[in-house]
Amino acid sequence: MMNEPSIEKLTAGGLNRYQICIATAKVAREIIDEYNLEDRFVAGDEKAKKPVHDDKPVKTAVHAIDAGEYEVNPYPSEEGGEDDGAAVLEENYEGGEDAPLNE
Repeated sequence: MMNEPSIEKLTAGGLNRYQICIATAKVAREIIDEYNLEDRFVAGDEKAKKPVHDDKPVKTAVHAIDAGEYEVNPYPSEEGGEDDGAAVLEENYEGGEDAPLNE
């Protein structure tokens, strides 16, 4: 059970629990993809050590959202397509503008 950050702190910005859950899942999926990419690079080199990740992806995602590393848009599309959850925007995107994740 995760106590920090509290759900009250995460929902203080006007988001509901469902939106926090969807955003956390999307960020965690990105983190898992990064872990898998690191593992593939290490697999090709027999002398390299596999990277150790201390925290689980969901815990890392919650802390990243809480720290403001990702912006959560509660209304990703006005038309309401298949994905009616929250869109997650990475704030430190190198392309100049915010880029939606998992679109």
